[in-house]
Amino acid sequence: MQAPAPVDISPLTHRLAVGDGIWTPERMQRVADLGYSHVIDVQAEFNDEEIAAPFGVQVLWNPVEDDFQPKPEDFFARSVAFALAAFDDPEARVYVHCAAGLHRAPLTCAAILCALGYEFDAALELIRARRPAVDFPPVYLASLARYVRQRLGMAAPLPEDVREQTGGEDALPGALDEPAR
Repeated sequence: MQAPAPVDISPLTHRLAVGDGIWTPERMQRVADLGYSHVIDVQAEFNDEEIAAPFGVQVLWNPVEDDFQPKPEDFFARSVAFALAAFDDPEARVYVHCAAGLHRAPLTCAAILCALGYEFDAALELIRARRPAVDFPPVYLASLARYVRQRLGMAAPLPEDVREQTGGEDALPGALDEPAR
């Protein structure tokens, strides 16, 4: 029998990591064996709750489509609240993933890092340095900037090309206030 493919995990801090989907009990066991006590699963494709239970891993399934559409502030707020609550335990470690670990999960990690006090640009730089394959689509960055400014009260400067492509976070449709799918 062939061993399951390893989980593609990129540590961002000693307590926060980003990566690809877990999908199987064997891969969830690997995540647990690496010390991750909490998982934020932002993929709409699969809910990790059932496969996490035997390993004592707490899961927030916060599904959102990778559809290159604006993301609602509540999507970020749920993930940030879960991560911050987990970090109340000094031993907790959080793994954030989507299907491939390239769009939704890194975006979510940027929101968490900002909530932990990282400046917007520093959060994005850290993620890009630790997971070079990430891609922040302009509409996703504008959604994140809107969340960071409105919910966290922090500066979130968008690069000029992102502002030109999206009109900035203030030009995003009101659908941002609707719950994530």
